[in-house]
Amino acid sequence: MSSLLLDLLINFTGNADMLYSNHYGAGIHFELKNYKTLSDIDLGQFVPSANGVTFNGELGLNGNLTFDQTGMNSSLNAHVNNATLMFKEKGVEIHGIQTSLCLTDVLQMRSAPEQKFYFEKALLGELNIHDGSMEFQIESGRSFFLEKGGFGWCDGNVYIQAMRIYPELTDYPLVLYCDRLKLAMILEQFGAVNAEGQGTVSGRLPVRIYDDKIIFEDGFLFSTPGEGGTIRLTGTEILTAGISADTPQYAQIELAREALKDYDYDWAKLNLMTEGENVLLRLQFDGRPARPLPFVYKKEIGGFARVEAGSKGSVFQGISLDVNFKVPLDKILHYKDLLDMIQ
Repeated sequence: MSSLLLDLLINFTGNADMLYSNHYGAGIHFELKNYKTLSDIDLGQFVPSANGVTFNGELGLNGNLTFDQTGMNSSLNAHVNNATLMFKEKGVEIHGIQTSLCLTDVLQMRSAPEQKFYFEKALLGELNIHDGSMEFQIESGRSFFLEKGGFGWCDGNVYIQAMRIYPELTDYPLVLYCDRLKLAMILEQFGAVNAEGQGTVSGRLPVRIYDDKIIFEDGFLFSTPGEGGTIRLTGTEILTAGISADTPQYAQIELAREALKDYDYDWAKLNLMTEGENVLLRLQFDGRPARPLPFVYKKEIGGFARVEAGSKGSVFQGISLDVNFKVPLDKILHYKDLLDMIQ
């Protein structure tokens, strides 16, 4: 019985025989039946780098260790059901974990292929994902093969390419394939602005995990050709921060801000790229404001100027917009602490 896991009991049985001088054998079978934790368990008790990460759920395992004239053999089958992992200090939660693991060789840490991992929902800082799944194989104690994976995000799906993970490597390129993600929800979850609207984008996001950083490498998401959408953005004051109100640039950005409060677009493109500690989100639209804007064109300044409240303003039949937002990625994901823990 374990003092760290109350009421946990693993049963062992064994046998040994010697039929004749060159034919002998011994074996141990062990089993843990459907153990359910009574409270959250701090995994830092077992792995110091996981201090503050808690586990709660049901688990079970069984395995064999045998020895005969051909050598030693070992196997292990384990499963985890209805489990929760939490790193409360960093706002990380994973709920509804279901996984099974079949190690065909415990001593060499080798599993069968197509091992499965699933979770119902996860909160990673500000990001909210769901229905995550992964198929994998542990090839050795030094090699982990992700066969395929994916999760639901922003009412669409994200798929992960196959890749091998080696503990000694600190540089991993991967590609996230995004399918019909709601644009407004992406902007909301990245914390760029307050967003509402209809319309989806798809595409690929190349990502590089290098040392303790997550780097977006010029990824693009596009709206489906022939399918437009609507977008309504508020909380965009950051766009004019630090710009003098009496400059033409300020007036043009104000016009864009006003247009994006209610905008019908024919196509949209979202570009994500890392700049220093931030992620640059570049939004490009082609469409038209859904209502007249309180701006008129003035020849003397060669651009648009805001009119006083109550004035008619202008109806725009078509207007293209190009807007940039910078978002501190670690503030959203708290990823540096997570990568340090994994390493």
